Amino acid sequence: SLYVWQYSSGAKICFYKNFLLRKYETNKAFYGFPIGEGNLIDAVEALIDNAAELGEKLSLLGLDKSMINKLEDMGLNDKFTYKKDLDISEYIYDSRDLIELNGKKYHSKRNHISKFKRKYEYEYEDISEKNINEVLDFLNRYCEENNCKGDKGLCNEFKALQISLANYFALGFIGGLIRVDGSIIAMTMGEEINSNIFVVHFEKALKSYDGSYTLINNEFAKRKLSTYKYINREEDLGIQGLRKAKKSYYPSIFLEKYNVTFN
Repeated sequence: SLYVWQYSSGAKICFYKNFLLRKYETNKAFYGFPIGEGNLIDAVEALIDNAAELGEKLSLLGLDKSMINKLEDMGLNDKFTYKKDLDISEYIYDSRDLIELNGKKYHSKRNHISKFKRKYEYEYEDISEKNINEVLDFLNRYCEENNCKGDKGLCNEFKALQISLANYFALGFIGGLIRVDGSIIAMTMGEEINSNIFVVHFEKALKSYDGSYTLINNEFAKRKLSTYKYINREEDLGIQGLRKAKKSYYPSIFLEKYNVTFN
């Protein structure tokens, strides 16, 4: 994630003792929670000092409750305040739910897929060396349909997708696509976090093919993700349409994230 989003996030990294430290330089500097083992207080104080050099208070982004508990366990309770950030909280689903789409709550999803199958003859393929250049061509079509050039968020995502596909095999990505009449109309890709969890980083489909998002989600989960207990579909970034879509799949876990400011 640090690598593929480097141009839009302004991410910089530093190895400090046994920790990886992260700084995101946008309008002001934000930092990630130190990753590693050792003296966590030492690592946090290094970040406090770095922020102070910029004339700012330390702001840590995207912490879960376990990370906040670690800060409290270090006796820093009176040193920081934290605030929930729903925009970057993550939607995590039971893989069986996304594969089987059973029950009344998934009735509309099954309908979308049935309508698609009645209207189109389609093929599923894994993303591979044979078709990866076609995936890039598809993304150009997607950007034209969605005016990526006029939307900073979509433009940044397109750059991240280009980097991801250029380094697809080196980064260990797994992905799939849907074809209709030989042309790609949807794609998805992500990576294994551990033996229990797969994270979906990207999912794109042409809206002109009604039900294409529902289909690629289900086909990819059925074919590639059945061995995982959970599928993490990441955050909604406060985009209302995306929030509605992610909620409509009924996450098993809504992993709340917090932003921390040191006083």
